[in-house]
Amino acid sequence: MKNFSLLLSLILYFSLPSFAQQGKCGTVMSEESLTWLKQHQQNPQYYKNTRNAEFTYVPIQYHVVGREDSDTYSASEKSLRRMLCILNSDFAEVGFQFFEIEAPNYIKKDIYYNIGGSPNYGPQMMNQNYNDKAINIYVVNQIEGGSVCGYYTFQNDAVAIQSSCIGVTITHEMGHLLSLPHTFSGWEAGNVPPNQRERVDGSNCKDTGDGFCDTPPDYLPGRWQCPYDDNIPDPTGVPIKPDHTLFMSYAADDCLDRFSNEQMAAMRANVFERRADILEHDFSPV
Repeated sequence: MKNFSLLLSLILYFSLPSFAQQGKCGTVMSEESLTWLKQHQQNPQYYKNTRNAEFTYVPIQYHVVGREDSDTYSASEKSLRRMLCILNSDFAEVGFQFFEIEAPNYIKKDIYYNIGGSPNYGPQMMNQNYNDKAINIYVVNQIEGGSVCGYYTFQNDAVAIQSSCIGVTITHEMGHLLSLPHTFSGWEAGNVPPNQRERVDGSNCKDTGDGFCDTPPDYLPGRWQCPYDDNIPDPTGVPIKPDHTLFMSYAADDCLDRFSNEQMAAMRANVFERRADILEHDFSPV
């Protein structure tokens, strides 16, 4: 039955219209999240966290923002279904399948329709509508004037998605929510001193970059096309070869299709250790 559920997700995934990711990710990983992740990366038991044979079913709650004076909402039911199909396809190898714990929560409030900037009503929206029995996903019309496609916020423990970016953005932001930093972690704000850069030979892979040793050095905080053909050297002079297939990179959308084994282990640990309360449900696939 689980295979039928995944097959249906894949059929819907490829039959619904696509959306381009135009902006950037607005996530800033919290120190608490990074500390938790580092403890796992430094613990040999972390690497033994393999997936179970069966799927783990993870509840989500959609919140869709609309205008007060019309029936205009940031996302259609078809778009929400597509987003769920994308999640279930992209996280199948991780061992997760997502389901809607309740019907979408429709919010008619103009100040939430476009968030970011000043004043930013995003945190207020999330505090007022949070469902503590699920992972919360807020779909709005625009974030930061359209320059940001989505973000995960640690303070509100929720994901915000700009409606025009529904696509792999949700996979990328869900990765952040489940503990993953960017593959180019540390480069978000600009240049990184040479002695702090991850090396191609992997000799400092646990202490630099994203801390995963099965994701190669990535110094690219801007969107880039694959395959990468520039010549940027690591501190030893060896050219880096960033992996354009990894969801947590900034490679173009059509290049992305996987999480690394260590990234998947971290996300499983995050769900079972930090989010076990939302797994207490009676959902089972039809």
